[in-house]
Amino acid sequence: GDFIAEPNYIEYITGIREGLIGLGLEVENDFRTVSFVSKDIRVKTREGWGIYFNESVSLEKEINMLKIVLDNKITEEQRRDLEYIDLRIDNKVFYKFREGTPSQTAKEKDDVTNREPVVPVKTNNTSDKKD
Repeated sequence: GDFIAEPNYIEYITGIREGLIGLGLEVENDFRTVSFVSKDIRVKTREGWGIYFNESVSLEKEINMLKIVLDNKITEEQRRDLEYIDLRIDNKVFYKFREGTPSQTAKEKDDVTNREPVVPVKTNNTSDKKD
């Protein structure tokens, strides 16, 4: 007769499933949480990659962020190399490709070539000046 999870939490989980179906993503029936206190929910897609949600971020916002990332950053081909997409931080999305996959290797190359050059910063330290 005791509640294992609050009704709002159950509604949130149900909303995740509906939102993902709306994006055309099939998920396994295995929803996990590290801890009820953390409010994190981990979902695994039938494609084999995970999605991390957090109840403290609006579910509508998380679903919209996921849609944007899938539409603009991760191609259909790259999805098979995807390990997870993390939506737990408001206004930020993190994703990771599995080690040793073509997408992960290409991402590492992009990260190295797209770095900004290091520019020395001048300081107003008076000890460097001559009297």
